[in-house]
Amino acid sequence: MDILTLSHLNVQFQLERSFWQKKRTLQALTDVSFSLKPGEILGIAGESGSGKSTLLKAILGMAPITRGDIIFQGQSIQSDSVAQKRSLRHEVQMVFQNPYGSLNPRMRIFDAIAEAVLTRGPLPRAELVSRVEGLFEAVGLDVSLLNRFPHAFSGGQRQRIALARALATQPSLLLADEPTSALDVSVQAQILALFKDLQQRLGLSIIFVSHSLGALAAIADRLAILYLGRLVEIGPTAQVLSHPLHPYTQALRAAVITPAPRVERDRKVTLLSGEPPSPLHPPTGCPFHPRCHFAVAECQLRMPVMSPYGERQVACIRASEWSK
Repeated sequence: MDILTLSHLNVQFQLERSFWQKKRTLQALTDVSFSLKPGEILGIAGESGSGKSTLLKAILGMAPITRGDIIFQGQSIQSDSVAQKRSLRHEVQMVFQNPYGSLNPRMRIFDAIAEAVLTRGPLPRAELVSRVEGLFEAVGLDVSLLNRFPHAFSGGQRQRIALARALATQPSLLLADEPTSALDVSVQAQILALFKDLQQRLGLSIIFVSHSLGALAAIADRLAILYLGRLVEIGPTAQVLSHPLHPYTQALRAAVITPAPRVERDRKVTLLSGEPPSPLHPPTGCPFHPRCHFAVAECQLRMPVMSPYGERQVACIRASEWSK
C-alpha cells in the first residue's frame, strides 16, 4: 500500500485586493496526482514559482486545497478528526532550506530536540537524555555539543540538527524543502549521503525538493518535474534524466554542466527562452508552449494530460516522438 497519494490536487490562493484591483485568484497547483511508496525517495524539480514548496505545504495541511485530495496512510489529511491531525503532525515532518531559521537561537540544542521528542508523550529524564543523544549521533554529531546554542554551529551542522529534530517525533514521511541549497558543495554531498543513509536504516519515505538535478540524481528513486503548478513528467530518476520526454525536462537536463570539458565543448544546448508565465495569467493550452522550441499550433489550444510511457507519465502531445 502506498504511504501517500495525491489525487487531482488543486491549490488556490485568494490574493488581497487593492482599491484599483479586483479580487484575484492564484492557481498554485493544478490537477497534481502521484503516489509515494513506503521507503521511497521522490525528488521534485522545477524553476522557482513552479509550486514545489506549495506542494509540501499542502501535504502538511498548510495550503488551501480547493479540489482533489491527499491520502496519507489510508486517511484524508482534510479529515476534521483532531486525533488524525495530531497524528499527521507526528508522522510527517519538514526539513527547511534555512536550518538557522528553524531553530530557536535562544534555546540550547538539547532542549530543542528534547522538546520535539516530548510531543510523543512524557519520558523519564534518563530515557529522554538517551533518546536525544541517540538522535544526535544518528545524524553524525558528537553528543558533547548538545549544550551549545545554534549560532555555535556551521550551516552543515545546523542542517543535521534540524534533521535530528525532525526525526525526534519518529515520522514515517519526511519532507525536505531545498535542504542543501544554502550549503557548500562538499557539505551538500555529506547531507545527501545522510538522507540516503537514514532512508535505508529507518525505512523513511522522503519527498526531496531541489533546484539541483545533480542532487536529485544522487538521492531520488523517482523524479517528478513541476511547471507552473502542473506535473509534466514523473518516473524513475535514471530514465527521466537520461532520456527526458517532456521538452521542459529536456531543457532542465541540458542546462546541467558536465564535468568533461570535451563533452561540454561539443554539446548542443537549447536554452529556455523568456520567463515562466504568471500563474495569475496562464497561457491557453499547454502552459509551456510559449517557451517550447517544439511547440506546434495544437499546443496553444489543447491542454495535455499525463499519459503513460513505460514506467513514466508525461504531459506532452508530442512525447511519443521522443519515446522511441
